Amino acid sequence: MSNLAGSNKGLVSVTGANGGIAQSLLPALLGDHYAVRALFRAENANSRRWAEAGCEIVIGDLRDPDSLKSLVAGADVVIHGAAKIMGFDPGAFHATNVQGTKNLLAAAIDSGCRRFVHLSSMAVYGAGEPGADGAYPENTELRSSESLDAYTRTKLLAERAVVEAGEGSALEYVILRPTCVYGPYIQSWTLLPLNMILKGRPLLIGFDAPEGLMDAVYVEDLVQAILRAVAEPRAAGEIFNIGGESLGFREFYERLGAMVDRAPRLGSEARLQRLSSMIRPVSRFWPAAAEIGRGLEMVRRLSLSRCRYPSTKAMTTLGYAPRFQLPTGMLRTELVLRETGALPARRRPIPSSDRHYHVRPRVLVRPETEPQIIDAIGEARARDLPVKAIGALHSFVPIPVTEGVCVSLDRYRQVLEVEESRVTVQAGITIAELNTALRQHGLALPVNGFYTAQTIAGAISTATHGGSLHHGTLADQVEAIRIVRPDGTVLDIGAADGRFHAVVVSLGLLGIVSTVTLKCVPEFYLRSEARVCSIEQLLTEFDSIQRGNDFVDVLYHPQTRQVKMLLMNRVPVPQNEPISPPIESVPPSVARKKLVSFVFRNFLRVLNTTSSESMNRAVVNRVIDTLYPSEGIRRSDEALTFGDLSAVEPFPIDDMEFAVPYGQAVDALRELSDLFERKRNFPRFFPVHLRCSRAGEHWLSPNHRRDVCWFEFWQYPSNPALYAELASLFDRFDSRLHWGKIGSTDPERLTGLYERWADFTRLRSEWDPEGLLLNERTARWFGRDERALGSGS
Repeated sequence: MSNLAGSNKGLVSVTGANGGIAQSLLPALLGDHYAVRALFRAENANSRRWAEAGCEIVIGDLRDPDSLKSLVAGADVVIHGAAKIMGFDPGAFHATNVQGTKNLLAAAIDSGCRRFVHLSSMAVYGAGEPGADGAYPENTELRSSESLDAYTRTKLLAERAVVEAGEGSALEYVILRPTCVYGPYIQSWTLLPLNMILKGRPLLIGFDAPEGLMDAVYVEDLVQAILRAVAEPRAAGEIFNIGGESLGFREFYERLGAMVDRAPRLGSEARLQRLSSMIRPVSRFWPAAAEIGRGLEMVRRLSLSRCRYPSTKAMTTLGYAPRFQLPTGMLRTELVLRETGALPARRRPIPSSDRHYHVRPRVLVRPETEPQIIDAIGEARARDLPVKAIGALHSFVPIPVTEGVCVSLDRYRQVLEVEESRVTVQAGITIAELNTALRQHGLALPVNGFYTAQTIAGAISTATHGGSLHHGTLADQVEAIRIVRPDGTVLDIGAADGRFHAVVVSLGLLGIVSTVTLKCVPEFYLRSEARVCSIEQLLTEFDSIQRGNDFVDVLYHPQTRQVKMLLMNRVPVPQNEPISPPIESVPPSVARKKLVSFVFRNFLRVLNTTSSESMNRAVVNRVIDTLYPSEGIRRSDEALTFGDLSAVEPFPIDDMEFAVPYGQAVDALRELSDLFERKRNFPRFFPVHLRCSRAGEHWLSPNHRRDVCWFEFWQYPSNPALYAELASLFDRFDSRLHWGKIGSTDPERLTGLYERWADFTRLRSEWDPEGLLLNERTARWFGRDERALGSGS
């Protein structure tokens, strides 16, 4: 029913109520306590929807003056948003955009309306020239010409009609010139290009090269400007540019294309000129062809333009302040399109790096600033959707999976500050990128993990580690962390804060990490030395090897009972001694990676099913000498990150890793060796990987308050019987699973393994009571009421 009786701000009449802008404008007016009367050309589902929402509906047409009298009767303000945008009949453009505006103005004056807000367009600047600074201010001289396309010409003439009517009557007018408006119901800059991207067609505006600039404004920012134009006394008799942000056409279209996982096809000036040359000969006897030619010229002009449309006047007079940057505006657009069925409910799956699982969210957002991260969380919270951040998706278990808002940090990866040995970085920077940046400052991480494509946030959140009893995990190098919590607040937390050790290793359950400050060390070099011994000798010398070397990486082959170790120790910065060349490889082609992956997978299947242990031993003996790089001196980040898996297309190799208390490591290794000897059930190709880490203080880190030895197992295809035996063995040694590796731990057991488990669970419930950051996997561990978990310590 109509809200005319319940309003307290007066009646506003709106034209173009079936258009894209009105779908955001009408609810904003109703929410701001205006009575709303809306013009539709015919009754339809949309008009009935707005009638139910509280609008009074008038069926009419701008070309019918009588129908407009009913629209404006008793109205305080008229907002004129209706216009003809597309077509090739200049007469039709004039009838709607010019004469229709005049009809509406006359009705508004006769009815005694106070203010007329006219939505024009930046297109009118096609009738003028920019200033020396490349900008089009509102006072740009504009001249109508028959050479202009019908839309530009008639929008300019409509503006003049508004000014003349205002100057000749008591009717106040305000003219708004929006730039490129986009949003979920906008045809010109959203739905039309999205449809063309889906069909693989070249887009109408914007060239691949040279690239022009556009000014994109989200529809809700335009609505904010309209509401201010309605209410601000100083706006009377003024014209305002209403813009958002300047960017290239490609970036804009790529954001649209990302919604449907398609790359946009931009046009070219040469192609446009060919079309124009084909149209020109027939334009003399075909009027529509002449209009097509003028339209193509308008497209060429817009596509090449690098001009600006400053909104300074609107900001000063109206208090206009655009809120939505492009990533957030596109996020809101995509959410509505999926909610309304205009796009599929969920995106295409995003595979994890090892293909163990896929992330298939409703939307994917790629923030470039912290406010955009805050906006993404806010959008998820407002719609009661789960939200998770993703990095390299290196985790072997679906900790990052979400069906709601997925926040990719791949555009949030800058080094922000280097202050002596303290380095602050954005959360999406990868370990490889960080190592490169540190090198330029003569710095290094004290410890590195094996896999450098991880983001820093993902690495610390799951306690990624290296192999040194003299160093903790990578998370133990964190000095401060900045996190966006589920309620949108941002916290800077240092080691003095009691919550610090909960936040650093938190599996993404306390918020989205924004920045990380790391304590680095001066650049250092390591001499690598490979050594082969028996398992018996390793058991005897295990402690002395770990304590006597800076870094130790051990590969134990149960088939042969052989062990190969890489011992790495600090050396002075080389002066006369040669440095070993970097461990590099030429990236293989996609086809080669697929072929290698196919051969390797099938080789592993055959090897896993053969009963010939002699064959297994022969294979292991052939490959054992290739598992470590050549001996020599290398910079620490090269020596510690020698693994290169780029030659193989990823496939789901299982990876289990147990953190055993260091004091029990030898006993655990002895029992493991005995188990393999008794059962003859062991990984057929892959070795057992052993590394150690010093104790740390982070509540959920597997090295919390104890030195640990990591036992890592790789296997393909899956071998559930082996996994069950391993889990049973290591459970007896009070082991903790690596959070990012496969395996199952009883939630009840976790409370005994981690002394601060209950404290973490309480904090998680306090910061995220709605469970926005939980998913099916993590809810098994943290989804219960913390009161059931005891008081903690």
